[in-house]
Amino acid sequence: MAGSFYRHHWDTVGKDVISMAKHFFTHCELPISMNATNLVLLPKKEQPSSINNYRPIALCNYKKTKDGFFLVKHDMEKAYDKLDWHFLKAVLSNWGFHDTFVGWIMNIKVARRATLTTHLLFADDIVLFRNASEKEAKTLMKCMDIICSWSGEKVSKPKYVVHFSKGAPNAKRMALAEFFQMSRAKGDRSHLGLPLLISRSREKDLNFILNKVNGHVQGWKEKILSKAKRSTLVQVVWSSLVSYVTASGPMPCALHESVDKALRSFWWGDTANKRKVHTLSWGKLCAPKLSGSLGFRTSKANTKAFMVKRAWEILVGKKGIWHDLVGAKYLKGENILSYVNKPNDSHLSKGIIRSMDLLQKGLYRRIGNGNSTSIWF
Repeated sequence: MAGSFYRHHWDTVGKDVISMAKHFFTHCELPISMNATNLVLLPKKEQPSSINNYRPIALCNYKKTKDGFFLVKHDMEKAYDKLDWHFLKAVLSNWGFHDTFVGWIMNIKVARRATLTTHLLFADDIVLFRNASEKEAKTLMKCMDIICSWSGEKVSKPKYVVHFSKGAPNAKRMALAEFFQMSRAKGDRSHLGLPLLISRSREKDLNFILNKVNGHVQGWKEKILSKAKRSTLVQVVWSSLVSYVTASGPMPCALHESVDKALRSFWWGDTANKRKVHTLSWGKLCAPKLSGSLGFRTSKANTKAFMVKRAWEILVGKKGIWHDLVGAKYLKGENILSYVNKPNDSHLSKGIIRSMDLLQKGLYRRIGNGNSTSIWF
């Protein structure tokens, strides 16, 4: 039902709505009928001939704002040094919130079946999404002022940025940016070392990795290093950088090749004016040490290893916050062996599922009593 229905007929339905809300906050239950909706079948093409030619659409009511939305990158100064978790819980309890509701605030879920994530809303580096309106902006800033006055935290304004969706009018963007007194987020803005804003070109988004590698290489080239020291730098420094970046998803092939080229030139001692003779191919140098090689790994192989490791951890049911969140958000109880990537899945999820082909080459199953074994997988 639309909000206008409840406002017009509040004298009739008000008591029932309030009763249902109280029941929800005290028992964490909603009537099954709340999820009921009407469906309509829209044809996907002219003259549909089977049920597969229709697209089911749920007639659920939702509000679409004409003002667009805004994103605020929130940063607090030394939040974990100043914030008292017991204080947060005491404030909520003293204000009369039910213990169940307090538990929700202190533990956040990113998906319906996900594991509780403690104190996520009180981290010192988070991203908030709201409707792009003056009312929403004032409410957000009021909440931040109250939290700072109560908890002793302090807003780090130089690190604050605001970004608007395409639907937000230019006049609205300028007015809200001036109200927030924040700088507008640029395309190269990062969050926890990764791009804050994602474009359609993942290669463009992750090009900063190549710049980092070239920066490291240039600094290393200025020093007189032995081949052993060069090998250590290639293995340790690059491996840690790739592992961190691939935690958000696999890198494009073109970027893999560019990075490997930079590291290859560094190891052989190439300069801008002189290229030395490479007596062995990079593929041979990346062979295992057991075969007499140096044990380097190409960036592509490094990424594959990371994705296969994550896939294996999910397959064997490893316990942890990350594994629980990914399972709840994407798999939703489905076996990873049978899961098929969906268009809206993240780059990381798609990369993990694509790595299953490589993982299955080394899998074997112990049958046992056969209860958990499917003949189809």
